[in-house]
Order: sequence, then structure tokens, then C-alpha cells
Amino acid sequence: MKPRLKDLINLLHRPVETAWPKQTPIGIGRSLAAPPSHTTGRTGHVSGARHPVCFLHSLLPAIAVADQHKLCFDNGEAYTSVMSTNVEPTAAAPTLPSVFDAAPEVLGGIPARKGFAYQDDVAAGFYIQMLLRGDLIEVACETYDDIRLVWQRDVEKIIEFVQVKAEHPDQLWSVAKLCDRTKSATKPDGVGSSILEKSLGQDKFLEPSWFRIVTCRQANSDLELLETRERGHVHRSATFPQFKTLLEDVGKRLDGAKSIKGNDTAFWLINACWDVIAERDIKHLYHQSLATALHGFGHPSDPDTVKGIYENLLTLAKETAEYGAAKWKQKAVSRNQLLEKLKTWINPYPDLGKTEKLEQKLADAGLDQVCLEAAKDQQRYYLQTRRQAGYLDTQQIDNLDWQVLDRLHALRSSLDSGKIDETGVDFHARCLDDVRTINAAAANPAAPVMSGYLAGCMYEITARCRHRFTKLRP
Repeated sequence: MKPRLKDLINLLHRPVETAWPKQTPIGIGRSLAAPPSHTTGRTGHVSGARHPVCFLHSLLPAIAVADQHKLCFDNGEAYTSVMSTNVEPTAAAPTLPSVFDAAPEVLGGIPARKGFAYQDDVAAGFYIQMLLRGDLIEVACETYDDIRLVWQRDVEKIIEFVQVKAEHPDQLWSVAKLCDRTKSATKPDGVGSSILEKSLGQDKFLEPSWFRIVTCRQANSDLELLETRERGHVHRSATFPQFKTLLEDVGKRLDGAKSIKGNDTAFWLINACWDVIAERDIKHLYHQSLATALHGFGHPSDPDTVKGIYENLLTLAKETAEYGAAKWKQKAVSRNQLLEKLKTWINPYPDLGKTEKLEQKLADAGLDQVCLEAAKDQQRYYLQTRRQAGYLDTQQIDNLDWQVLDRLHALRSSLDSGKIDETGVDFHARCLDDVRTINAAAANPAAPVMSGYLAGCMYEITARCRHRFTKLRP
């Protein structure tokens, strides 16, 4: 016989560990409302520190009868749970790997990353969020999805899988486009090929899953609740007519779609967010957020500093995204790692000893203080540009630096051998003119000739005791 309402009330007074197993994932059926927001944002999970009264009380007004697999409502609708809450399950649950231990089978879109500037901007935005808030603790590019986030909620880590869509469709994003299936040789019926199904397919790890779609084109009104209401909001449940319609529409289009963990499209909709950020606005918005973050840490937040740090974030996103399978764990950047990188970017030349060496070498050559300060400015420009060269080929930049080093070595050898007989001031001028003739365009046809970069490279080499402007003393 099915338990009546009084049995459910009795259930509320049983110990938490027996009434509702601790940390039991709750997979919900097509139109079942999400757990209330006081589950601290962990939609689809019930914290062992909280009594199930919160969740069950939200169901009591509608419940007529229930069993361990199905909830039946007064209106005749039935909602089947994906995972039973029975303390003694009839079958052992499959062992799921942790997202931190399982290497991705396919590393995002690494082979096709050319032109992924928008996605790098989106990743930079998440880096900035990581600086602004302590609960976002890790960002990884091109692993299981375009971007993978790790959120800390009390003692639990939640994994958010982010898909970035930079294309410009000739219409607003819609339920139809989100659920559109494409038939192929590997998927002749198209099942599993839609954007939503691919995203839901990432729900295969031990940790709880969230989802996010980021687009530069607006979504239509059918999807607006994913954009305008946070997870756990009262409007993100089946009790709200507009969201109930969305649940039913998606459920019909992708009937039977489930993750490895048994969660269906309703689970995705309840745990998904939709961000719309226009390409023309993204850098401006993120510059503002970055300025706020830098100010909060007591760092300079002037426009030049903000622009330089933001370029470093883009470089970080691009470089980590392009790491191959052997470095898949290095794709992840933790909050602590980012804070350390930020200190280095803010003060990229903390080694005063190296600066003092440059000063001494210029003084030995007979150069005055004006020349010395200009040389240090160009050295700083070189270091800054070197760190921000994410959208230039790193190998080509290295080759350019080696050309400067090779040219200086030849000049210094001529000075030491007597082929060149000049004062320190004259030899400095010769070296400066000579390195500026190196054609940067030969290293990268798309790059401008950077005379300031080349001069700064010369001074950096000098500071590292790889060059001097005076003849070798016996």
C-alpha cells in the first residue's frame, strides 16, 4: 500500500541520515520544482547539515500519495525521480570519477582555436570574477567544455561547464536552436547532438554539475528566465507558469535525454544560466570589473595598468587553452595561482640587483642620468610587451630576441677585438641604432616594427650581464 500524507509527516521526524541519505543527489523528473534557495545554491542536492523538512514542506500541499520512485500529485501528474532515496538501494550506484582525476577524452576545440578571441575574453572575465569573489576557486580553458569553473560551496565543490557561442545567427537564440539535433554518421538519429544534450553530457563526474551558455547574440523571451533569474529563484521552478512551459517544451523536444548520472533536461534547465555579452562591449565591461578588483587589492588601477593586466589575462587564457593532453591539469588556474601571477604582472621587475647592474654598465660607458632613465623605461616596456605577446607567436618572439642577442654579441666581439674603436657613448649609440634595424616583420609579417621593444630588449640583455658598452678589461 502506498504511504499516505501522515506517513510523510512521520518521515519528517526521523533522523536526517535515515529520512534522507546525506549528500544524496536528487535527480528530478521533467517538471518537478527545484529545491528551495536555502540549499545554499546546490540545486539538485540536499545538504546533510539541513533537515529534509525544507524540501518536503514545499511538496506537502500538493502531495496525495508517494513511493520511493514516484511522486503523484493531486492534478494527476506523476514525476519520477532518477535516483531513489531508499537507504538500502536494490542496486549499487555506479562509481563516478572526480573531475579533478579524469583526463578529458577530447580537449575542447584546440585544433580550431584560431579566431577564438571572444572565448578568450569570456575566460578573462571569469579570471576577473575569481579575483573579485572567493567562492570561484578555479578556471580551466578547453578541457571537458570550452571553459570549466570550480565553485566552493561550504565543504562541497560544484563544477560548472561553460559553452561559449561566438557565432552571429540571423535570429535570436531559441528553444528550437538550443535543442536542434543534427544527424551524422556517428549519430544517425541525431540524439545527443544538440547544444543542450552536449552540455548535459558533461554531468558524469562525482561532483555536482552546473551549466552555462555564453553568447554574443540575445536569446528570445522563452529563454529569458535562464538569463534574468539566478539558480534557486522561485521563478526557476515548475510552480512558475513560464518556467513550467519551458520545462515541458524542452522535455518534448529532447524526450528521454539523460546524463550518465541519470539527470534529465529539467535538471539542466534548473541548473543552467545564460549570459549575453556583446563583442563590442565585452572588453569595456571587463576593464571596469578588473579596475574594481585591482583597487580592492590595493594595486594601481589606472587605465594603462588595467589594459596591461587584461592583456595578460587574455594571454593566460590562450596559452592554457592550447596546452595538449600531456598538460591537461596545467590548464586549470586556481585563485591562489592567479593572485601570485597578478603580483608579478603588477611589479614585473622586482630584482633591484639587475637594475643596478644596468645602471652601472651605462655609467661605465659615460652615459648621463637622462639616458639611464630612458633606458630603464625602454627595459620596462620590453618586459611588459614580452608578457603581453599572447597574440604573437611565442616562438617568433623568441627568435626576435635571439636576433638582438646575436647582433649585440657580434658588435661586442668587434669592440673587444679592436675592429671597432669607439668611446662608450659612441658604441652605445651604434648598438642602439643597429638593433633597431632588425626587421620585426621578418619574424611575423603581421607585426609592426617595434623599435622600442628592440631597444628595451637590448637593455634587458645588458641587465642580465650578457652585454656591455665598454671594451673588455684584462
